[in-house]
Amino acid sequence: MNAASLPAINDLLRAYGRFDVQSGNVSIYSQASVKQATISGYIKTLFSDVVVYNHHKDKKKPLLNQGYELMIGGAAKILKNRSTQQIATQVSLSGKLDSPTMSTWAALGKLISNAFIKAIEPGFDHAIGRNSSTASEQPAR
Repeated sequence: MNAASLPAINDLLRAYGRFDVQSGNVSIYSQASVKQATISGYIKTLFSDVVVYNHHKDKKKPLLNQGYELMIGGAAKILKNRSTQQIATQVSLSGKLDSPTMSTWAALGKLISNAFIKAIEPGFDHAIGRNSSTASEQPAR
């Protein structure tokens, strides 16, 4: 599996999540079809080897920030699938091309399902659209 380094996107994590990670990898798979300005598809995200909090590196951060990162790290451990050792989710993508929709609740549901019910596997799930046989098998990064 090709994966990107999570610490490489720490600026993005700090900006949108107000935390950073010490280590980990992320793989993103996406398939979509566009027809008459309407998009339909999915985005699958898999995280592995995630370490959010490191006492030695984070000890100079404010106490509340340390607690927040400990909480996120704890949630990551709880949401990790025991057989694949990955945190994963998958969301449907649909709607008009200029304003597609995704459900945060569906993403959360898939996180929980991946952790406790059925593992989300890396790779592409199925063909999307009529030209899907030419779709690339490389994960997006």
